[in-house]
Amino acid sequence: VRALHGAPASMTIYKDYYADKELLDKFSMYAVDRPGFGVTDGDAEPSIKKQAEIIFQLAERIHRVHQPLIIMAGSYGVPIACRLVMDHSRIVQGLVLVAPSLGPGMEKMYWASALLAKTFLGKLVSKEYRSASIEKIAHQGELEKMIPLWKEIDIPVFYLQSEHDHVVYPSNADFAKKHLVK
Repeated sequence: VRALHGAPASMTIYKDYYADKELLDKFSMYAVDRPGFGVTDGDAEPSIKKQAEIIFQLAERIHRVHQPLIIMAGSYGVPIACRLVMDHSRIVQGLVLVAPSLGPGMEKMYWASALLAKTFLGKLVSKEYRSASIEKIAHQGELEKMIPLWKEIDIPVFYLQSEHDHVVYPSNADFAKKHLVK
C-alpha cells in the first residue's frame, strides 16, 4: 500500500498505519512527502501531472517488488493518485480515496490562499500552509485538465466521503460516481 497525503499535511499523518501490526502482517506500507511538504526541499508543485510523474518513479519501483500496488490517498493527494493511474494504469491495481478533492470548484476556497501563495505573507507561515496555498489557487484548473482522462481509470476504487465535510464538499461523491463508475 502506498499512502499519498493531502494538504496541508505530510507523510506523518499515516504514522499510526505504520505501527499497526495487523496491517503490517498483510501489507508493505510506503509513504513519501509531496513537493513542498514535510521533509522535502523546495517549493510546492501546483501541477497534478508533474506530481504524478514524481510519484510514478517510486510507485514503479514498488510495483516491481510488491503486487498488488494499492494507493491510499486523501484530499489533495487523491487527484495525484488518480492522475498516476490515468497516465500509468499498468502499475496500480487499486485505489482507496479518502475525502477526495476531485471535482473542479468542489472545495472550499480560503480568502488567504492567494495572499499566502503570491506575497511575502507566505514567508510568515509554515512550508505546508504556503505549499497548500500554492496548490489551492491552481487546483481548479488542474482538475479541469483531467476531465477527459477519467475514462482511463479501470481498476477497483474504494471511496470514503463524509456528508459533513466543510472543506472538500460531498458533491465530489457525485462527481466520482459520474466519472469513476463504468
